[in-house]
Amino acid sequence: NEFLVRTRKDVYMPVRREALRIYEEKYPEQAHHEFQSALLDPNIAIRGDAQYFFRKKGGLDLRAHYSQAIETCSGARLSAAIAGMGETGLPEDTSLIAHFVSSSSSRVRAMALHALARLKPEPFQEQFLLSLVDPSAKVTAEAVRALSKRANSLDGQRLWETYTQSRYPHGRRRALFLLARIKKWDSIAFLIQSLAGEDASLVRLSQRYIARWHARYNRTFSTPSQEQLARLRVILDKHRLLVCLDSQRQLDSLIKSF
Repeated sequence: NEFLVRTRKDVYMPVRREALRIYEEKYPEQAHHEFQSALLDPNIAIRGDAQYFFRKKGGLDLRAHYSQAIETCSGARLSAAIAGMGETGLPEDTSLIAHFVSSSSSRVRAMALHALARLKPEPFQEQFLLSLVDPSAKVTAEAVRALSKRANSLDGQRLWETYTQSRYPHGRRRALFLLARIKKWDSIAFLIQSLAGEDASLVRLSQRYIARWHARYNRTFSTPSQEQLARLRVILDKHRLLVCLDSQRQLDSLIKSF
């Protein structure tokens, strides 16, 4: 038992998880306390095990528990509480979480975005876009994960503004990732524009996305509007020297066909 007390605090997740399993099998009188503590574990798998324990055994309202923890915890336990609310809460629980997107802790900001995306993402699309310019790569990763699920509905111009405004390479890479996944004929125009950037690694990434656009062209059959075609013609003419010859020819041919 004394050994299990130490292993429950081990930095290695599988060790903590195995200790919980042994508590449930060998020390059931202590299991309730240990699983309640595990509800605020930083690892999602261990939190999931703890949540399952209380759904199976009863005796604890998970939403109420996480709501109280959000009000009383700080640091790593606060971020775990926010994540737990995202895993067990309801859409209306976003009101408890939304203000944490401006926390001074990058971990808390990231977990707040993660929870909002799970509970009710639609009202927070603008916040996800704003978070793409966050100095923390963890935060931008959660933002792009939320936005990529609805990439086709994103406004290309708004996303382009986010791309140009970001001061951090990780934010620009993730905005570029989304630009490659918006509506087909908007995407190619913005990708060509991005070839004029100064960061060579981002230019190479844009080139790969353009090549992928051509490779996947026939997978979707969407007819461009006249406005989209006109804009693509202007952008292609302006940045023609930055576009490889093969891509130029393919795009010229496609534009003429419409």
